[in-house]
Amino acid sequence: MKKKIQEKLAKERITRKKVKIAAGEDGLSMAILLEDINAKYDGLIEGHGATDERLDRIESKLDATVEMVGSLATDVSILKTDVGTLKTDVGSLATDVSILKTDVGTLKTDVGSLTINMEIVKQDIEIIKGGMRKKIEVEEFSALERRVLVLEHHHGADNLAARFKGVV
Repeated sequence: MKKKIQEKLAKERITRKKVKIAAGEDGLSMAILLEDINAKYDGLIEGHGATDERLDRIESKLDATVEMVGSLATDVSILKTDVGTLKTDVGSLATDVSILKTDVGTLKTDVGSLTINMEIVKQDIEIIKGGMRKKIEVEEFSALERRVLVLEHHHGADNLAARFKGVV
């Protein structure tokens, strides 16, 4: 763009030769005027070149910014998808937690029932223990009674009584 404008201005520049032809004898004053006009054109061309350079830098920065915005838009799209997935997962977890709470309540009730049943079992065991003690005592007594009868039979009752008189 810069080169096109410079070329156009260069074509339109007024040269001394053209001014002398047009002005005739008064060429000196016209030449001075022409130098002034040419200097202004040169300044205009240089300013325009600097403006073109600034525009090029701005365009470069704009391109980089557009690229970054495109990248950010892609990232935001990915984040939206991820957030949607997270929402679904959180909903599933909330349902699972609700089910677990219900299950824990049921387990608490079951543990309470088991505690009561365990107390009943403990009481029953104590009763059984007492019965077993009595049964063992009776069985042991019967066994001892049989042993004494056998001994009496072999050694005689009077002989045994005299032998164990001081022991009991």
